[in-house]
Amino acid sequence: MKEDVSSPALVLPGIDVIGCLNRLGGDEALLRRLLTHFSSHYGQTAQTLRDLLAAGSHADAVRLAHTMKGMAGNLGILAVQQVSARLESALFEGESEVPELIDALQEAVQTARDVIEAGLSVPTLVQDDGRENRQDTREIDPNVLQPLLAELRARALNHDPTAEDFLVEHRKTFATGLRAALFERLSNQIENYRFTEAVSTLDKVFQEALSG
Repeated sequence: MKEDVSSPALVLPGIDVIGCLNRLGGDEALLRRLLTHFSSHYGQTAQTLRDLLAAGSHADAVRLAHTMKGMAGNLGILAVQQVSARLESALFEGESEVPELIDALQEAVQTARDVIEAGLSVPTLVQDDGRENRQDTREIDPNVLQPLLAELRARALNHDPTAEDFLVEHRKTFATGLRAALFERLSNQIENYRFTEAVSTLDKVFQEALSG
């Protein structure tokens, strides 16, 4: 059962912290990690879109706009989600306002990054007994994690775009059950439709599990 979060300690203007925490079962530590990942990996998205369009990779630009829309939506980054949705539609329809929307996306992403950097600089809250609140360190039952990894691999192997939705749906389990660096790598591969690389990463995960 999801934990209903009504009064989050983390306050980030323009970001729906309550909604995101409810989707993550109230796990603020995981939310901090996901926001940090967004801030670190998506700052150059607008320029990447420009480069893709200049190179004639229109389909890749549409996919990237879609990825941004989904990522921002799941993290409650409202302005980025809205601009990305408009941009995805404009790219798909071949509308003339694409350059202006890319500029708007760049501004929205930078604003979100500034908010995240300022908000996450506040120290992690401490529980009443003096220990840090580290919900994301709880172990995940391998019998729960492994079937989810296998399903994600099957979708990636088939280059199935729903792999991204599946990753988002089970993000909390994957983020808790995998090493942080491995989870970030896998997320980046899936979200950018680099499915062959994702399959290779997942194969390494299974090999580590067998050897461990």
